[in-house]
Amino acid sequence: QGFISLMGTVRMAPGSFIFDAEDWSKSEVKVSMPIASIDLGDATWNNQVRGDSAWARLFKGAGSIDFRSTSMEREQGPQGRLHGELTLAGVTRPIVLQLRFNKLAPNQISKRMSVGFTASTTLKRSDFGLDAYLDLVSDEMAIQIQIEGVQGEDGDARNAIDALGVTRKP
Repeated sequence: QGFISLMGTVRMAPGSFIFDAEDWSKSEVKVSMPIASIDLGDATWNNQVRGDSAWARLFKGAGSIDFRSTSMEREQGPQGRLHGELTLAGVTRPIVLQLRFNKLAPNQISKRMSVGFTASTTLKRSDFGLDAYLDLVSDEMAIQIQIEGVQGEDGDARNAIDALGVTRKP
């Protein structure tokens, strides 16, 4: 156990999301979170972790944290599980993220059907070979991914709404 746990935010991460409201098992998620874009909440700390200081060993030059789903399953109510593979520092491991369905509705601005999920898990950075300073900085990393999918122009929004039992407002 370290003295602190790192907390960081990636504002936007490139990725893709295919959602099948009728059969969640057909859904797919891919996201790549660049390490260089992680904001640890302090400019000095950001520079030390990204630069040539000893603290840069925390990430060992890992370019990104990459996730690719292998399956998505629906459980009771808005809950589910997102199974996949996480790659960090060149090491790929299977993980399971807890999944919460947030909302499926037309976006008020774009008028296109949108769906939102929150996916979260906890992992050990040492499982990915990132074992620097375990006595100072916690080995456990909490990961939370906010997933928003916006329906493509060729999709049928009506079927997506009906499949989740969302009430349509006239």
